[in-house]
Amino acid sequence: MVAAALALLIALAWADSASIAFAHANYESSTPADGEVVAEPPLLVEVFFSQEVARGGGLPTMIVTNESGDQVDLGATLDDADRTRMFVDLPPELPEGRYTVIWHTLSDEDGEEAQGAFHFFIGAGPGETPPPATPDPDDGTSTSAPTPDPNEDDDDESGGIDPAIFVVGLIAAAGLAGGAGLFLGRRSSA
Repeated sequence: MVAAALALLIALAWADSASIAFAHANYESSTPADGEVVAEPPLLVEVFFSQEVARGGGLPTMIVTNESGDQVDLGATLDDADRTRMFVDLPPELPEGRYTVIWHTLSDEDGEEAQGAFHFFIGAGPGETPPPATPDPDDGTSTSAPTPDPNEDDDDESGGIDPAIFVVGLIAAAGLAGGAGLFLGRRSSA
């Protein structure tokens, strides 16, 4: 029983510290939204994060690039009235195509950095544009490496295990160990 109670206390302490360690100012929503197709070029991109964003070490940053990777924005601003909000101004009359918003934040809550990217489209979406021409392998041209998925979270510090699932598993293991101890204790005293 004592072992099970101790394991439960350790698990609860770990869960509390894990929730703090995994906190970042991550992307929550935006206008235009991730993957949205807009008919007219927007004059700004507005992004909301899961925590208030702090300034420090050159952060936060947010840029918008076109399909060629050229930066097209006019500068990003952290909203001091609502520090979960950043926006970036865009020039009028951006041409049709895919645009990528790349952000890098510093959490005001715990000082942790987070970064990511998302896309929006002006005029036509991804299924509505013709695919780029594939180079002929016999003509001597080389192909570039595939572009990484901007929606993947490369800084996942949990090692792929959900902290809540880990805690539940730890509690179940502690309960089994406590039950086995009781069973063996009763058996040896008989």
